[in-house]
Amino acid sequence: MKNKLALGILIPVCLIFSYLTFARNAEWKDNPTLFKTDLAKAPENARLNYYIGNELVENVLPQEKDTAKRREILNEGIERLHKAISIFPRYTDAYTELGTAYLNLQRYDSAEVNFKIAISQSAYQSIAANNLGTVYLRTNRPAEAIPYYKLAIQIKGDFVQAMCNMASCYSVLKQFDSAILWLNQSLAIDPNYADAYMQLGLAYYFNNKYAEAEPYFRKAMEMNPTDVNAANNLGAVYLNSGKLQQAADIFKQVVAANPGYVNAYSNLGHCYYQMKQYQAAIDIITRSLQVDPNNVKDIPYIALSYKALGRMAEAAQYEAIAKKYYPDFKL
Repeated sequence: MKNKLALGILIPVCLIFSYLTFARNAEWKDNPTLFKTDLAKAPENARLNYYIGNELVENVLPQEKDTAKRREILNEGIERLHKAISIFPRYTDAYTELGTAYLNLQRYDSAEVNFKIAISQSAYQSIAANNLGTVYLRTNRPAEAIPYYKLAIQIKGDFVQAMCNMASCYSVLKQFDSAILWLNQSLAIDPNYADAYMQLGLAYYFNNKYAEAEPYFRKAMEMNPTDVNAANNLGAVYLNSGKLQQAADIFKQVVAANPGYVNAYSNLGHCYYQMKQYQAAIDIITRSLQVDPNNVKDIPYIALSYKALGRMAEAAQYEAIAKKYYPDFKL
């Protein structure tokens, strides 16, 4: 049973947000509170409503990890941005920020509408163009995304995030040469852009060029030592290249440091299976199912491992379970 190993991030997307900086007294630490104080004196001020919405989406949201609180922050930001637009309907930046808020909520239809309005109102909305491309990429429409990433780059020639996002589209479309071209172009502008190295590794990996992928995953790890995806992907390169012990060592390190990272469990299970360490494969895949019960793609390996151990009753039991998800699977 052959199956290309699970990578941590198949196609990373660089979501770019609009930032508005302006002078304020340094003693103020909580801009939303400051703006709301101002807003109480001028509730119909479009700019103040926008500033509150922008601050909530751009600066408060990234600091909050709780899902429910993040949703509250986004909904409040959306309310302020809608208010700004109702006061001043041609507030282009407010439409861009509103689209970004909806994008965070995965309300892609609403995000699309607002990004399109922003682009129609101004020829300089590189962020709206990039994020509209991201709407299409996230909704599995990479061909529709590409023109908007190109527009973003046309507006802002050094927009490396848009270049990487466009490379993501080409990778999804299996046009790997085009993906590599744009990624190299982004690195020519910003050699320290870590996501580009990760994506170059992915472009080569999915084109079955494992030797070429390896140095880019290593570079991504070097630039961000805590990036478990880069480590997992490097392990996948070793596994698909037949360097099983090196792969196993990396996957074990990833699992030890990140007990909830299910892809590393899966890949380690595949590694043990290929090393003919069948009980170890059963144990680690069983653990992966405890971490994520929906990670059913590895159940056939449990059945195959039991068969290899000569434990046919247990092999048959897991064959029956595997058939629920893969009807054609046979021992």
